[in-house]
Amino acid sequence: MSTSNRTDTARQIFRPLVRLLAVAAMSIALAGCFTSKRPLFDPAGAATPLGEGGRFVSYNRTSKGFERDERIEVRLKGKSYDFIDEKGKATPATLHQIGKDLFVAQAPNDGGSYDYVIVRVSASEVIGYAPSCVKQSAKKMRALGVEIHDQECRLDKVAHPKTLFSSVRLGEPTSKLVRE
Repeated sequence: MSTSNRTDTARQIFRPLVRLLAVAAMSIALAGCFTSKRPLFDPAGAATPLGEGGRFVSYNRTSKGFERDERIEVRLKGKSYDFIDEKGKATPATLHQIGKDLFVAQAPNDGGSYDYVIVRVSASEVIGYAPSCVKQSAKKMRALGVEIHDQECRLDKVAHPKTLFSSVRLGEPTSKLVRE
């Protein structure tokens, strides 16, 4: 996946997610670089680091830095969050902890599969990352059960998703949500 396509994917994920959160929002009409046909994480085990949710402003990374995008309302719904954009479109996502302040956002996409981004959550903002499959160690990815097709990491054979995502090189943040 080219840098431009990866950035578009991150915007798709994070726009809703960043409209959630998005960092890359956790978005989610992802055509993502990390994808699976089934959810890798049990939604019942999701974390709720954003509390009840709230109102956020989303920002996307451009060549000039972070540029304001739109307002996102985040609503907790059980163990899942709905990221609602200004047009009222809701993007559901669950967050699964992989580190002290790091979470994997798991979101269904329009094709019935799931896409994944990594977010760093603090009290005032959520930073989104859409890691590039091609910037990972192919040997390491394959050892963890990842199937690499073109420039996409397919995760259906991954036995330990937390281990996988804990070892992924994040790269630069692609988006962020700032609490209003």
